[in-house]
Amino acid sequence: MTTTREVFEIWDYLVVGAMLLVSGGIGVFFRFSGGKQKTTNEYLMAGRNMGMFPVILSLMATVQTAVGTLGFPGEVYLYGAQLYLYPLGFTVALILCTFVHTPVYFGIQVTSAYEYLERRFGRITRTIISGLFVIQMVLFMSVGLYSPSIALSAVSGLSHLVSILSVGIVCAFYCTLGGMKAVLWTDVFQSVLMFFALLSVIIKGSIDVGGFQEMINIAEKGGRLNFFNFSFDPTLRFTVWSALIGGFMYGITTCGANQTQVQRLLTLSTLKRSQLALLISIPMNLLMYYTIYTCGLVIYANFAGCDPLLKTETSGISSADQLIPYYMIRSFSVYPGMAGFCVSGVFCAALTSISSAVNSLAAVTIEDFLRPFCSCKSWVTEKSATRMSKFFAFFYSALCIAMTYLVGNIKAIIPAAFVVFTAIGGPTLSIITLGMLTTTANQKGILVGLLSGIILNAWIGAGAIISDFPQIKLPQSVDSCPSNITDTSLITNVTSLHSFNLTLSQSTTVMPMDTISVLKEEIFPLFKLSFLLHPVPGTILTLLVGYIVSFITGGDKNVDENLLCPFMRKCLSANTLKIDEKPIPTISLPDEVQLTDHRNGFVTASESSSKNKISSSDNILEESKL
Repeated sequence: MTTTREVFEIWDYLVVGAMLLVSGGIGVFFRFSGGKQKTTNEYLMAGRNMGMFPVILSLMATVQTAVGTLGFPGEVYLYGAQLYLYPLGFTVALILCTFVHTPVYFGIQVTSAYEYLERRFGRITRTIISGLFVIQMVLFMSVGLYSPSIALSAVSGLSHLVSILSVGIVCAFYCTLGGMKAVLWTDVFQSVLMFFALLSVIIKGSIDVGGFQEMINIAEKGGRLNFFNFSFDPTLRFTVWSALIGGFMYGITTCGANQTQVQRLLTLSTLKRSQLALLISIPMNLLMYYTIYTCGLVIYANFAGCDPLLKTETSGISSADQLIPYYMIRSFSVYPGMAGFCVSGVFCAALTSISSAVNSLAAVTIEDFLRPFCSCKSWVTEKSATRMSKFFAFFYSALCIAMTYLVGNIKAIIPAAFVVFTAIGGPTLSIITLGMLTTTANQKGILVGLLSGIILNAWIGAGAIISDFPQIKLPQSVDSCPSNITDTSLITNVTSLHSFNLTLSQSTTVMPMDTISVLKEEIFPLFKLSFLLHPVPGTILTLLVGYIVSFITGGDKNVDENLLCPFMRKCLSANTLKIDEKPIPTISLPDEVQLTDHRNGFVTASESSSKNKISSSDNILEESKL
């Protein structure tokens, strides 16, 4: 591929501007239509009467974060196609959430998912988890906005500050004005644009190397089609098991215990529609995941002989999350506006992530902190609550922009955000699941379990970042570069574990294999876990400790049946029925028994044979006649 410009032109700016303008326009439309966002039910829950189509696409768009959209192609580029198994674990998780978690949330008609925790365990639990959610999502938003802006500014010449402000301000505008309806419908627009931008990369990239089949052949020769590594070594970056478990953990944590997804499901009018929307979103997610991964194979096929990560002095990129915008701008430079269109797809991934977080944070702040703790109940009227919801939507948008500035200037915030995100999500899922699946779990037990799980996950995450465990990448080459400088040490190199959310920033540190072996021996085993498995230990510990401590402290004697998942309700009903229908011993009566009726003298009951028996229940019935 010949060297072309790596900066935006006027047509590209116009296309990106049009995308931002349409997104803002949707917010204006819903501010002045329908219920006009005059109540919290309308503003936060879209009146609980949304159509399925926008909810389905929004469920999919919320899952596909900007960090994942940028990072996953780089992961496939460097480590191969084992990530293709990740969505299968995610699918299993969504099916479980459909029939375990969703019926409970929908049955009690909450606005905040964490209201469930107060009803099941107590206000302390609800407040703690809501506070952790706020911390988690504020960090998530800042990293989610910072990452694409850095990647795009590095390869396009688009100002880093302009990227952050334009996306942040537009997001604040339509979230504040249009509420949940605007968020859902902008998700529709943005997810469609994001999909076609990625699809354009696949089509153009395949054509450039001679067709889709030739792209597959190049990827196979480069070892990128390594779908099935059945190794049980948890320190390997990707295996069949780590991909499946990682996908499962992300899916069930996101859809089973996170306000952003639960809130979307509750905007539908009935449980069946909500469950159907979640199930239909599964193939949509599969399509998007595999489109993102295939972009990684396409980009590898185009750069197989001249790796830009090994030629940073000429390419200008230094990390794998810059590969997809780098390819977009270089490949589509001859088509006016197409580079801007593709980059708009990356911006859309950031917008969907941030808008979902902003609206959810506003809901949690109002429902979990303001309403329960405001001493002046008459002040928190419906009108004032709606105004405060809009204020908090704007506040969290502004906070996101401010935090992005800190992320750019304090390097430790990015790994800290990763640690916080993984440390909180799994244990939160565990205590909600304990509440829905057991009648034993109580507040004392789950709080001890929660603390244990968060500490363990945070320790593992921080230890992994500090220990910097090296991972071996697949072969890379610069043999076909125009001014090739052969250096065999560059062909196999190592990446350091500096990760956040779902992806890792890549370095090109070169280490000999004997150094790697020494490092492996010196690092504590849990710090060497694949980043996909980081949430698992704390999640399991929370489940075990939460249940055991609850059992020791006496369990929970009065659990509302509506707070248990349908399966547990059926089990309890079946056990109750078995007790009620337990066979009662029978007794024999002589051929003639004279039963005295204290009201009407007596009645004689004759039996034709001493072998005839009646149950004690029948006997009780007869005695009741006395």
